Amino acid sequence: MFVRAHSCGRRAVAVSLKPRPVGVTYPFLKATARGPTQTRFFASSSSPPPAASDEQPIERKEPKYSRKPSIPTDQLIEHYPLELSGRARRSTFEPTPDWWPWAERVFLGAARRNVARMTTWGWMDSRFGDLGGANDAERYFPTTFGRGARGAFSAIISRLSEWDGQEENDQGLSEMMDETLYARFRDQHAWLADEGIVVEFEEDEDPLDATPEVSDVWLTFGRKSDAKGTLMPGKVVRRFNPLGFLKDIGTDSYIFREVTFEYVIPKSSIPNPSGSSSLSLGTRGDVIKKGQVVGVDLSFPVRLRIVFRDINTRSILWKRDEVGTVALRFECDHFVDKPDGNWKLVDVDRLRQDELVREEEKCLGVVPDE
Repeated sequence: MFVRAHSCGRRAVAVSLKPRPVGVTYPFLKATARGPTQTRFFASSSSPPPAASDEQPIERKEPKYSRKPSIPTDQLIEHYPLELSGRARRSTFEPTPDWWPWAERVFLGAARRNVARMTTWGWMDSRFGDLGGANDAERYFPTTFGRGARGAFSAIISRLSEWDGQEENDQGLSEMMDETLYARFRDQHAWLADEGIVVEFEEDEDPLDATPEVSDVWLTFGRKSDAKGTLMPGKVVRRFNPLGFLKDIGTDSYIFREVTFEYVIPKSSIPNPSGSSSLSLGTRGDVIKKGQVVGVDLSFPVRLRIVFRDINTRSILWKRDEVGTVALRFECDHFVDKPDGNWKLVDVDRLRQDELVREEEKCLGVVPDE
């Protein structure tokens, strides 16, 4: 059974987001913690968005539009941040690029990824373990984290439904995403509204009972002013292997990438970018001490009904009942010693990862240094 996410017409309808994950509440999804710090999906603010509950129905002003929609269907869905066109977006690892050398495709690439995964998962357990799970028998990562992320997606989808792209009507979406992803959704919804179109999302009342699958953990080390996230764009100036390269991010720093580890280092520390393909242990240690940003990739199955409507007539322009998998990346705030437990959505359906991978390949071709 699908449940309408927001109101149609003037009558406000309460958002249905059930069943709610155990141990968390909307909209900030605070998981039970044994220590003094709690994990929160989305950073708290002095004026938090209204809760999605039967007691507090969501009210929003409905704008009036006179333009009759004339956008072809393919344009409606082609540029929407959620992948609706059926085109598979790329990530760093999937699908394995054809240009990778045979040994990397068959063995080395997967081996590098597995080693990085084991290392980062252990790192997560040591840094985030004190946050505690939803109960004494549950570990925070990946179990409680995955459950909270699933609930966070429902909260975000409910607020995207019928949003006109105006910040004053965003129901707290700007607190739930980083600035870049928020801008992508905002601009797309504003463009649709200008064209007299609204998009609705209806999520199955009984979502698929499947544990979210956490795949990769990304670590970007450096000062807070330098390490701004795990999806920082830049020009690749040297590639050491398919999963290792040096990237110029347009400041006085480089990013040195090794699989899912990134080190933001001063350009002065590498006077010759075409030189060594590794960082000294001393350099790594110095960068790690300055802090880090953590990004976590995960996916889970969803059932969504997606409808594009004419705002004036409410006639359906495009509709799909989607039963598939959504891929997300959440990032925490930069921290040095202990995380504050805040997470924000930074990527959906590999939107930004796909763009980043293509740019990284285009900058230096696709052939690594021999």
